[in-house]
Amino acid sequence: MSRRVRLFISTVIAVFLLIAATSFVDFSNTAFTPMGQTSVANATITTQLQSIESHRGELIAFNLEPLQNFINNINNNINNPETGDELRRFASKIIYGLIWTLIFIIAWKLLEILHQKTFAKLSLINWENYHLKIQHVELISSTRILGVASLGLKAIHIILNLCLFYVYITLILNLFPQTQKIAERLVSYVINIAQGILTSFLAYLPKLITLLVIIAIAFYISRLIKKVLTEIEKGSLSVSGFYPEWVQPTYKLSLLLLVVFTIAVAYPFLPGGFESPAFRGIAIFGAVLGALGARESVSDIISGIVLIYSRSFLEGDRIIVDNVKGTVLEKTLLVTRIRTPKNVIVTIPNSSLRSSHIINYSAAQRETQTHLVLHASITLGYDLPWRKVHQVLKTAADMTPNVVKEPAPFVLQTNMNDYHITYELNAYTDKPAVMERTYSSLYQNIQDHCRAAKIEILSPSYLAVRDGSEITIPSA
Repeated sequence: MSRRVRLFISTVIAVFLLIAATSFVDFSNTAFTPMGQTSVANATITTQLQSIESHRGELIAFNLEPLQNFINNINNNINNPETGDELRRFASKIIYGLIWTLIFIIAWKLLEILHQKTFAKLSLINWENYHLKIQHVELISSTRILGVASLGLKAIHIILNLCLFYVYITLILNLFPQTQKIAERLVSYVINIAQGILTSFLAYLPKLITLLVIIAIAFYISRLIKKVLTEIEKGSLSVSGFYPEWVQPTYKLSLLLLVVFTIAVAYPFLPGGFESPAFRGIAIFGAVLGALGARESVSDIISGIVLIYSRSFLEGDRIIVDNVKGTVLEKTLLVTRIRTPKNVIVTIPNSSLRSSHIINYSAAQRETQTHLVLHASITLGYDLPWRKVHQVLKTAADMTPNVVKEPAPFVLQTNMNDYHITYELNAYTDKPAVMERTYSSLYQNIQDHCRAAKIEILSPSYLAVRDGSEITIPSA
């Protein structure tokens, strides 16, 4: 048995003996009358003490009358038949007290063993798998969770020990008439608290049932919305004019509106001091701050909703907006993030996007399954046969990466200028995200094939000195 256990048991026994002694002794008895008030003067015994160093003797007086009266009182109580029953009852109470003390010590020891075993099992759990993370940010580590769990276990153990000791003290005090009032007072404290809690709970029970019904209805409505939208996203359920990319934003907006509506309906049934002036003041202060600081945010949110349901662009589309050209990385209710071909991330508020012209290079391929047309214009002289020019330009387009074979490239003559003709090469690509590299390869192939065909590119214009006898019409 450890030293702490022995000390605790000794303390409990000492408390019990102190209560028992307090109940047994009658302080009104004349045996405990102060010595200064006794009327007997001849009960003095004189003794002489010799000191070890042979100092002179001193006379010390002892008044033994209170002790003699106490002993006589005990003898009279034992020999008196009337008080004998009281002594037997007192002895039985002592026995009951010892039994309660033994039960208390056993229960306390069992709680200690249970606490140690529970703590040992708690330590054996692999806490590496238990942590609170939001994406890649660890808010609460596994070590901190273990510490909180251990602290909670210790707190529960202390509370159980205090409750056990409270019950033990109440039972012991209730055994003796002198301490029964204290026991009744201790019991009344607990009864009053429990009665107040039970009364408050019973009074709130109708509102609680209504609140639970409201929460249950809102929960099942959210489940129904999620089920319907999931089936639409899978294609099992078809709704005309509702696109699959609307599923997630629609679910989030519906859930937000449902939560707000549920709070508004359940607010009168919530517990607490929601009707207090302090709560109203905090609510008004929060509303004022929200009205002052959320004006731009609300505009961005509304613009984000408009952009989502107008399907101006989706994540992954190649767009141009406000002279910013790039691929859409992220589209939220507040901002849209675009990555340029130079890997620069540009963040644009949705309110600015809504008031700007958006050019989308990916929408046609996604919605109508048609390819993006890349075009390049060059000017060549009137002395070149246009059929030869067309063939050279088409061959250059066919040799360009990311240009599809079908539909085939084609050439348009868009203008007949004073010194040259404008030829426009059009080629289809199925990869708008890399259109800059495709354009670069197309320009290179145009240069190479024109050089191989001995075609001199004279863009934008040139000056030639001719004699008037030659014509500029090609021979074939």
